[in-house]
Amino acid sequence: MMHISKISLVLMLVCTFGACRQNDAQYKLEFLEGDWLRLSSSDSRSDSMQLHIAGDSAVLVFLPDDSEFIIDEKKWFSISPISDNNIHFTLKDISADASFATAQITITSDSSLTLENTDFPLAPGALQYWGRKP
Repeated sequence: MMHISKISLVLMLVCTFGACRQNDAQYKLEFLEGDWLRLSSSDSRSDSMQLHIAGDSAVLVFLPDDSEFIIDEKKWFSISPISDNNIHFTLKDISADASFATAQITITSDSSLTLENTDFPLAPGALQYWGRKP
C-alpha cells in the first residue's frame, strides 16, 4: 500500500490549486487578432481610426483627418490576457502626444470591445468603443 505523507499531500494540493495553475483567462490573444474600427470615444477626433492587431500589439492602418496619430504607428502594445470577471486584457495605449498609459479591454461581444484608460480615466479618449471589421 502506498503511503503519502501529509507534506506531500499539501504540496500536491498547492500545486494543483495554486502556483502550478495555468492562466485561466477567458480570452486568448488570438481572439483580438485582425482589424478593428474605433466606433466612438470620449475624444471624437480619432473616432473611425482603424488598427490591425497581431500578437501582443496593434498598429494604426487608417486615420480620420482630424486625428493626431500617424499611420503605421504602434497604438497598443504589451497586450496581455488576464483572469478577471469583467476585464479580459491589459495593455499599454499610446496617446497622440506619444505618452503611454495602462488600459484595460473588456470584450462585450464576439465583434466589439471597450477600452478604458486606467491611468488617466478622465483624459480625452480614455473611454473607447471598438468593433471588429468584417
